[in-house]
Amino acid sequence: MIIYFSIIISFGIGAFLEVFLVEKNEKKKLKLIFYIFMLFLLLFFGFRGYVATDWVSYSQFYKEIEPISEVISGSGTNFKSLSIELGFKLYMSFLKMFSSNYNFFVFFNSAIDLYILYMITKKWTKYRVLMLFSYFAFTGTFLHFDILRNAKSIMLFILSIKYLKTRNFSKYFIVNLIGAFFHISALLYLPLYFLLNKKISKKKLIISFIVLNLIYFFNLIDLKKILPLFDCFYSDYVKNKLDIYLSDQHYGAVSKISIQVIEKNMFLIYLIKYYEKLSNKNKDNIIYMNLLFLLIVIFMVSRSFFIISDRVMINIMFTYWFIIPMIMKNIRKISNKLLFLFLICVYCFRLFVVPRYNPDEKSKERLRYDNILFNHKSYEERMKNIILIRSLN
Repeated sequence: MIIYFSIIISFGIGAFLEVFLVEKNEKKKLKLIFYIFMLFLLLFFGFRGYVATDWVSYSQFYKEIEPISEVISGSGTNFKSLSIELGFKLYMSFLKMFSSNYNFFVFFNSAIDLYILYMITKKWTKYRVLMLFSYFAFTGTFLHFDILRNAKSIMLFILSIKYLKTRNFSKYFIVNLIGAFFHISALLYLPLYFLLNKKISKKKLIISFIVLNLIYFFNLIDLKKILPLFDCFYSDYVKNKLDIYLSDQHYGAVSKISIQVIEKNMFLIYLIKYYEKLSNKNKDNIIYMNLLFLLIVIFMVSRSFFIISDRVMINIMFTYWFIIPMIMKNIRKISNKLLFLFLICVYCFRLFVVPRYNPDEKSKERLRYDNILFNHKSYEERMKNIILIRSLN
C-alpha cells in the first residue's frame, strides 16, 4: 500500500504548489505541473500489471474475442457467446484488430479515459492538479482497475452533461443510450435529465439534513427487509446477486459513526450554506451540487445494506472531481485553501489505509500494484494469488 500513500503525498504537494501558482497566475508553470501529473496517471494506469481482480474476466474476454474484421465476416463465434454488453464487445473487438496483447488493451483503454479527463479539466477549473487528485482518490483507481465497462458509461454521461445544460434531450438520450451499450447502469442517468437542473432551496436542504440523519442513525429504512418484497420484478441475475449480498455479513449495515458519514454531513452543511451563492455565480454548479446531494441521500438512506449504495453511488461518485475544485475556487484566503487541501489529503489517506470491504491481508493482496515497465508478477503468478484470495472467502 506504500505506493498509494506516496501518490497521495505527491498529489498533495502538487496541489499545494498549484494553489500558489493560481494566485500568481503562473500559467506556464501551472501547465507544466499539470502535464507532469497527467503523464504520471497514464504511466500508473496504462502500464499497470494484473492489479485487483476483474482483470481475470477482462483478460479472458480479450483473449477469446475475435477482431472486428472476423465479426463482420460472420466468423465471430466467441463474440456472439460473450455475456457482456454489446458496445463493450464491439470496442474490444475493434482494438483486437490492432493487437491481441492484453497490455495493449489496458493502455489504450486507460488513455481514452484519461484523455476525456484531460478535456474535462481544461474546461472546468484552474485547479487541474487538484481535479486529477480527486479523480485518483474518488473512484478513479476503481474505474481503471475493476469496472472498465462502468467507466465508459460514466465518462459518456459526463460528456452528455453539456446537453443537459442546453436542454437538448435527444442528444442527451442518445449519448447515454450508447453508454448503456457499455454498461446497463447508464439507464439510471436518463431520469436525471429532469432533476439535475432544478435548484434546491435552503429550507429543503435543512429539512433534508435533519431527516437524512434521523434515517441514518436510527436505521429507519431497512433495505434488507424492503428489497426482497419486490422479488417478483427482478431478473434471475439480480435475484442471485441479491441472495449473495443478503447472506454475506460483509455487505450488511455499516457502523453509525464513520468517516464517510462525517464527510457526507460536512458536504451537506456546505451545501446548506453556499448552494444559493454558488448557483447564482454559475448555473453549471447547480448540476454538480445536485449530484452531490443525490449521492448523500443514497448513502444516508442505505446504511442498512451498504453494498446497494456502493453499486448505485459508483455511477455518480465522479461529482467529487468537480465539487472539490469548485470549493477550492470559492475559498478566498490562501490559509483556508491549504487547510481544505490538508483535510482532503487526510481523508484520502483514510480511504486507502482501510480498504472499503475487508481490511485484511486479502484486501491488501487485491490492491497490490504492479507495473509492466518494472519488475512485475506474471499472469500465472497473479492467478495463483487470485485463487488464494478466493479461498479466503
